[in-house]
Amino acid sequence: MKKITLLLLVAIVPFLSIAQKRSSKKTPAKQEVKIQLSEYEYMNITGIEQDVDVTEEDGEARGAAGPEVKFIKRLKSKARLFIRFNSGKITPEILEMNKLARECTSMMLALNAATKYGWDLVSANVVKEEGATVHHMYLKRKR
Repeated sequence: MKKITLLLLVAIVPFLSIAQKRSSKKTPAKQEVKIQLSEYEYMNITGIEQDVDVTEEDGEARGAAGPEVKFIKRLKSKARLFIRFNSGKITPEILEMNKLARECTSMMLALNAATKYGWDLVSANVVKEEGATVHHMYLKRKR
């Protein structure tokens, strides 16, 4: 009985392995996919502003007290601002704008520099983090 079972298993294994093989199907020719560029190109201006600590004593020395200290801090701030222009690719225009960004003392100067190259502001937002304020400006222009 053991010999018959062993003989059946040896005889059935090739049939089972043939049944699992894939049949060869003809694959259709690859179709060329044309990538269509959008009508607009987009850019992001990121500015990181490091907050300067103004104490109550500094506010009192200027004649301010309480909530006015924060207001004076914003008006007379000498915060450091790091600006970066990013369009997803490195072009001579982006390199030139990044050189101009080193001289910008506010986000508005960076935005004005971008509008000289034909960029339009789409959206802007500000994220307050610990010790810094992050500004994001999203711009677009026609290709």
